[in-house]
Amino acid sequence: MKIHKDSITDISILTLVGELDSRGNQQLDKELKDCARQGCYKIILDVAAIRFLGSQTLSLLISNLKEMRAGGGNIKFLNPQRGVLQYLKTNRMIELFDFYVSRMEAVSSFQPAAPAGKKSALPTMEPSGRDSCSSPTVPSESATTQSGEVKSRFQTGEILYANSCMLATLIKLLETKGVLSVDEAGELMDYESLSLKGVAE
Repeated sequence: MKIHKDSITDISILTLVGELDSRGNQQLDKELKDCARQGCYKIILDVAAIRFLGSQTLSLLISNLKEMRAGGGNIKFLNPQRGVLQYLKTNRMIELFDFYVSRMEAVSSFQPAAPAGKKSALPTMEPSGRDSCSSPTVPSESATTQSGEVKSRFQTGEILYANSCMLATLIKLLETKGVLSVDEAGELMDYESLSLKGVAE
């Protein structure tokens, strides 16, 4: 895995090239944490060369996403392939992230103020006051409601991901013990066929 880093003002653009295996995930996690330590919370991940994501990658992205948003930033995807989008959709995580097809659009989405009559592209979880580019504002009632909905979606996504991991571990254990056959375990591991209660399709 190779990670190329570019900076535009206070925005870091990380271009990922290679496979997001165990070592690649460690590299990505270290790079994201280094950005946070340097006070850079606005991250664009160029994943045009990445064919798929795994559970380990998703876990570290969620962990770092919380830190970036707490610092007034976000993690956004640039040029994701169909497989990446499908994986996030299957795991009910696609609403946690923003996706862009051009670098200019992704960078512009981090601008602190939207033009009059237009909605800002940056979803704010909680006002932090740590972003020097942002001016303190008093959130309106609608903005507060929207922020609560985004936060609720984020927390729900974490719970669903944790449940999926526990379910996968249980299925694997039952297969190892001989309670389930390989075919039965494989059918249960088909996440697209799993029904998660309380979540609208």
